[in-house]
Amino acid sequence: MDGLTVILVHGSGLGAWSWEPVKAQLQSWGQATSAIDLKGFGTRAAELSPEIRLADHVGDVLAAIDACEGSALLVGHSYGAYVVSEAAAVRPDKVSGVILVDGAPARKGQSLLDQVPALAPLFESLACQDVPGLIEALPADLLGLDPARLPAGVAPTRSPFQPSLDPAQHDASALACPGLFIGFSDFAPSADFGATASSFGWPVATIEGGHMALFLDPAPVARAIDEFSRRLGADPGR
Repeated sequence: MDGLTVILVHGSGLGAWSWEPVKAQLQSWGQATSAIDLKGFGTRAAELSPEIRLADHVGDVLAAIDACEGSALLVGHSYGAYVVSEAAAVRPDKVSGVILVDGAPARKGQSLLDQVPALAPLFESLACQDVPGLIEALPADLLGLDPARLPAGVAPTRSPFQPSLDPAQHDASALACPGLFIGFSDFAPSADFGATASSFGWPVATIEGGHMALFLDPAPVARAIDEFSRRLGADPGR
């Protein structure tokens, strides 16, 4: 499939930086790849607000899709999986495939916290005291990141709480394009996410590592994305 672009979408409190190692590997193989910052994160941190909704982040992905000359392969990590599930449903003519990485597939009428209620106490414990509606950055050690080894300026940040409460408007099971679920072995909710994706008829791949394996050990994640892309007919010719 000529003109396919891989669009990498990060999780809550992260940024395009979390995808940079995978992006670099895919680009070295000749794959057109972009990693975007959702509103309020990464290079757009100044836009952070309690008013941000799931729909705002879906809109960010739609803008990236519409900027592609050809079609898009959407790849979402963690909360980003919910976002790309929604975006793919809105642009079926432009999205050739969806890969969910260690994140829940969107289910119509359900929020992320509906699917992962165990997150609610954690988010409540991290509620910002100075800005209601924001949650503090997830602790780096909880994500398996060593702050001392992160590049300068790279770290988890505050997040808006509301997107995790917003119900999905579409169901990933009804997407018109092929899908793949990639789960990390050391992230407890991943098995349930994978079982849901499997019920759609999607293939499920398990990669050893924790929730941030895409950043800490990018090669297996990049290979899985590349292989799925080529199965869509998008062999970059390497």
